[in-house]
Amino acid sequence: MSSIRACREFIVLAQRLNFSKAAAALHLSQPALSKHIAILEREIGCKLLTRGTSIELTPAGVKFLEACISILEIYEATVAEARRLNSLHTYSLNIVGPFYIKEISAIISSCTAAVRQEHAFRAQISAESTIPYLEVLSGGDADIAVASFPEEDSIENIETLQLCRWQLCIAVREKHRLAKMEGDIPFSELDGETVRLEEGVTLSGLKRRFLDLAAEHGVKLNLRTQQCSIYDLHLSEVTEEVLFTSKEIMQRYSYPGFVIKQISDPDCYFDVRICWSAHNENPAIPIFINQAKSLINEKACN
Repeated sequence: MSSIRACREFIVLAQRLNFSKAAAALHLSQPALSKHIAILEREIGCKLLTRGTSIELTPAGVKFLEACISILEIYEATVAEARRLNSLHTYSLNIVGPFYIKEISAIISSCTAAVRQEHAFRAQISAESTIPYLEVLSGGDADIAVASFPEEDSIENIETLQLCRWQLCIAVREKHRLAKMEGDIPFSELDGETVRLEEGVTLSGLKRRFLDLAAEHGVKLNLRTQQCSIYDLHLSEVTEEVLFTSKEIMQRYSYPGFVIKQISDPDCYFDVRICWSAHNENPAIPIFINQAKSLINEKACN
């Protein structure tokens, strides 16, 4: 006998304490209901009712009634939610980005969780560091990409939403003169230095951003650029050079022998953006973006 049906029948009987009235309410014959209750008592291994001139619940019956009511409430709420979800459209998003960075992962996870509360929503998240995120997005193989590039940059047919802003910093060996300076350092202190850029898929356009900053600040330097994965910064190769990076990236590494210094100039930052194609008609995209805007605004207010 179905456990849910057994719960229903026992509740009705316990409420009426009369087999005939309970059977009528359940649209059963009295013998059928009596048989069902007898089977239930055998399964449980104890008497739930005392039978005589009147019917009463045993102490075990009282406890079992409480459990039946709770079980039925949970069951009916679950069925109602399942039917609600079944009536909704199911959306799917393929999202790519550097989700190993906690700040980014937390916001994207919050967005997908919030959307799921209102919509039947699936999010296929890829965090492969070797993926050139913007190329994947432009090629139509992703619905949303999280990537970092300068505010003044634009990509044809790609819309963006600023997710967060990283203040740029440098990493130098402990014996380097910049390591010995107190506090943050101005960008002008890089004048005459050899600067190393580890430009990977996450920091798209970092080289151009750095050259623009050098021109704006009148800084002359020697620049060395190496393509890399964000999982594969070549820290062991940095000797006398200055490694140009951000604190968020360096948080992935242990860097014994290095000192991290933030650039103090307010214009020395890099934007991290949520990106999507203006031509992508996936209805889940505006739902996700609106939720992202709400969360970002909420974070800004706090």
